[in-house]
Amino acid sequence: MFGLSNRLRPVLRRILPHSVRIQLFNFREARQTRPDWTRFIRASPEFLNYATLADQARTSLEGMYRRYVTEVSIPSMAISIELATFLLVTCRLSRPRKILDLGSGFSSVVFLYYAATTTREVDLWSIDDSEEWLARTDRFTRSVGLLPAKLLTWRNFLQEKEERFDLVLHDLGSMKTRLATLPEALGRVDSPGRVVLDDMHKQPYNSAARRVVARRGMRLLSLRAVTFDQIARYSMLAIPP
Repeated sequence: MFGLSNRLRPVLRRILPHSVRIQLFNFREARQTRPDWTRFIRASPEFLNYATLADQARTSLEGMYRRYVTEVSIPSMAISIELATFLLVTCRLSRPRKILDLGSGFSSVVFLYYAATTTREVDLWSIDDSEEWLARTDRFTRSVGLLPAKLLTWRNFLQEKEERFDLVLHDLGSMKTRLATLPEALGRVDSPGRVVLDDMHKQPYNSAARRVVARRGMRLLSLRAVTFDQIARYSMLAIPP
């Protein structure tokens, strides 16, 4: 369904079997992988040596990650080690001062580790729609010797006055919750910041998220080249105009 008119796409969705639609979706996503990473590198040449930087970052995180997916969560629920690695490399290169972590968990560990290993003062907000999960995050981060972040429920976060962040990770709740809160997440990034959208392998979330990002006038780049994991998950990057 590439290059088709907007009128024709809904018709094909109705008549094509689900398995065929998924194959077409996966083909499109795979085809976009390398060109988007090339565009990203051109815009952010500091990532040119990503492979070496990623090896270093992953080595720093792997021990904590193994503990996390054994003691707190499971690999299919936690963010992937690939995404965790990208987040740490991104932090080390772009040095964000204010970070919004939507969906507390191992991502909170990554951001707290960055904060503990940089000379820059970091203001981290870790948000979840589950108080139980916030408590789990707090216990684990303390157990690995990391200072706690600001841990808030989504409802309480919306009541705060904090508006703009340099880096946003959107990995909050169920996919229904994720889509419903996506406009707010995109609106919280400060230019020239970035919003990382996880679980973009999932349909129909992928298509719906693309539409929301486009309405914001933001660019969307696939991070599939560096975040594709063993269960075929990957992330994308939304960049303000």
